Amino acid sequence: MTNAQKKQKRPSNIDSFKTYIEQILPDFEEVIEVRLLRERYNALDDPLLKRELLLAYKRRQLTISELRKAREPFRAPQELEVTPFYEPEDVYIRDLYSVTEQDIGRVVEYPLNDVYKYFPLSPLGDYYHNQLKTSNRFCLQCTEEAFKLTNEMRKLNADRLVESDYQKVFAEAESTQDSRQLLNDEELYPRIFHDFALTFLERLAPYRKDVVMNRMFTDCYLFDALVNVLVRELVTKELRPHLVNQERRAKIIDQILVQVQEKLGPESNPQRIKETFNTIEALNIVLEEKGQEAQNYKLVLKKYANNPRTVPATMREFGLKHFIGFNSGAIASGIRGAGKSGLLMYAVMWAHKNNWIVINPPDAYFLTQNRQKLRRHHDSGLYLEFGKAQAFLKAFKTSNYELIKDIPVDMKLYGKYNLAGVHDEEPEPIPVTYDKVRRVWSNDWERFITPNEKLFMAEERRQFNVRLRQKIPEPKTLGEIVDFGIKEEMFSINVIYELMEQLYNLESHRVLVIVDNYNYFYLPTCYPSFRYANQKDYDSKIPAHHLALSRAFMKFDGHKIKNGLKLVAPGFKRMYKHKFTPNQINFGKGYTIELNGLPFDDYILFTEHLKQAGIWQEGQQTNISATEQKFLESQGNFHETLNGIMFSARLYETA
Repeated sequence: MTNAQKKQKRPSNIDSFKTYIEQILPDFEEVIEVRLLRERYNALDDPLLKRELLLAYKRRQLTISELRKAREPFRAPQELEVTPFYEPEDVYIRDLYSVTEQDIGRVVEYPLNDVYKYFPLSPLGDYYHNQLKTSNRFCLQCTEEAFKLTNEMRKLNADRLVESDYQKVFAEAESTQDSRQLLNDEELYPRIFHDFALTFLERLAPYRKDVVMNRMFTDCYLFDALVNVLVRELVTKELRPHLVNQERRAKIIDQILVQVQEKLGPESNPQRIKETFNTIEALNIVLEEKGQEAQNYKLVLKKYANNPRTVPATMREFGLKHFIGFNSGAIASGIRGAGKSGLLMYAVMWAHKNNWIVINPPDAYFLTQNRQKLRRHHDSGLYLEFGKAQAFLKAFKTSNYELIKDIPVDMKLYGKYNLAGVHDEEPEPIPVTYDKVRRVWSNDWERFITPNEKLFMAEERRQFNVRLRQKIPEPKTLGEIVDFGIKEEMFSINVIYELMEQLYNLESHRVLVIVDNYNYFYLPTCYPSFRYANQKDYDSKIPAHHLALSRAFMKFDGHKIKNGLKLVAPGFKRMYKHKFTPNQINFGKGYTIELNGLPFDDYILFTEHLKQAGIWQEGQQTNISATEQKFLESQGNFHETLNGIMFSARLYETA
């Protein structure tokens, strides 16, 4: 045989590689896959999980076999044989009140009237234009993040722990020498944390007038960090008997607050927990007990500085990733269309169906960028938008009136807000400050007020020198207060603040506060004013925290709700480059729910819902890989998916 003949018969490297990946490699893969599948299947106890595992394997095999078919590039798409590669068993959740892990990815369908009852102003985000308007059905998908969030909300329904509960739990733990593992219990830990937080909140009330303490505890970051430390100190036998007793726990917290007030100043930043703990270093606690000599205990905060926000390992593994806001709240984060507004809507509907009171104001973009009639409250310097306040009260009544109509008013809390929503025991909302760079005081504009304007301001001061308590001295229920605010426009903002003070301190019901487009609170509003010409960041416009209505919702103060949470989400549809991250507003770590689009299995259920709801028409589907193609194009993003479907619909109609 000649060399030429040998060369001709020898296969090329390309052919050898092709033979290997098409004939040999698949056999290896199949053997390994079957072995791993069998091991995993035998390790599972739940028959539902076993069945789900087999279905997932079959779906994968079908997809692979479809990909290995010979392609016909010159054949028209509409001539291809359509055989669905996946038939979902059931897209919709039937029992709204018992959603389990098996329902993640499925869709909850509510009565259509619910969307108008619980979102009377407008559904959040683009839900109305993208889904509701086309399908005329009110459906929300139970994503993994939505399920985990509502699971954290469910834990707030538990009763508050008492001393006997602690004694029983720790007695059982000590008998097994496993007391440290108590703090890894994902059900018990939030209850302990919530109990400690309530005591801390009660002891914090006298510091409401203090400027520095008010600023340090306005948001939840330092508050939650200190409560977290106390909970972790339960493993210390010396301190535990004093912490499980509510009265002695209150005395310890009083000592902590006194020393925090002494050691922190105006320059302290409550969002930098590590820096704050290192500044405080340690707290000296006197432990008192009847019939015994007082003992000194040194609570070293410095040792917690590197990890001040730890949560049980099971919560980290099975709960929301890096999330510590189970007692305060969260901000949903992700690119446009990741499902932020959908997550908030799902939480709102879950709360309503579980008899929570939901405070769902107009989104922050509407509050700050929608121009309406504006009046200035000259004593406080805040601006009043009565029209928006009345609209919110009407919407709140529509959604919650059945619950609030019989809730009695706590007269100890009532009547302490003025017309602009400023509490008698809080620092002034707009203090006079000095700009060292520009060498000007913030009230420098007063030099330019004319005599006629001063007369007009004096008259307005006289009109606004009234408050809700003078009109309704002794209201019986919260419903009575809301009705008065709807009827009397000038008292609408005053009513909102009084209402929120009552709801934040309510013990009979759970409360959820929702704010969409939250980042617009950190931008200048649409209202121009010469009073802010000297402040570069405001661009001669009124800042959001000087609008009385916006001030009611812009603080991340879910820790001040005795029984509830605050959930917010940014919106950047109209922002430069459509980009925003919580870091841009110095949002605390651990309070972010990251949304990155749907995983493929959940995406299949979502697209199947779109088909059944009539949003994705059958004529628009060109082949069996339409869902896979949409997933590759959108990476599970709701906005990109719906935009692509709407674009395809327009092409299909014009074809």
